[in-house]
Amino acid sequence: MLFPLERYKLAKAKGDDELVKGHDRFFGSEDAQIEATPALIIERGEKVYLPPALVFQGTKDQWTAPELAERFAADHRQAGGSIDLLLLDGAKHTFLNEHPFEPNSVKALETMIAFIKRAWIGAPRFAVRCDPLIPSCIFQSLETTRFLGSWRERRGSNPRPLA
Repeated sequence: MLFPLERYKLAKAKGDDELVKGHDRFFGSEDAQIEATPALIIERGEKVYLPPALVFQGTKDQWTAPELAERFAADHRQAGGSIDLLLLDGAKHTFLNEHPFEPNSVKALETMIAFIKRAWIGAPRFAVRCDPLIPSCIFQSLETTRFLGSWRERRGSNPRPLA
């Protein structure tokens, strides 16, 4: 989540009580959401590990404006990190889950596979200090791996191995 407080404010404005409750449970306060915002961590000049990153989202994402994704990518690069940003024209926040076989979803998945091959397969392992961002990244990576496997099965493709 690139900008949790922005999403929280949108959820409140839209009356999405479940999302608001989820933020309250996870973060505990608006101050904690500000503290945990990746772009703000970089903008504050905190010394953090910047792994290679991929951000993709639709231009019609109702929870994160494309400008915020562009801001994060610019901050990440300025801090010395490597990041790929893929904005998918017309796609909403949950496009990948809701429409896994549409062109934007296929492009996003192909981009993820290429990114993983380029940035992580065979890359040296790094010791990383415990960071609030890392557990969600690991969780998302595992979920992405499971999703990619099931997506390939449903799509009927016979993919090449990642390595």
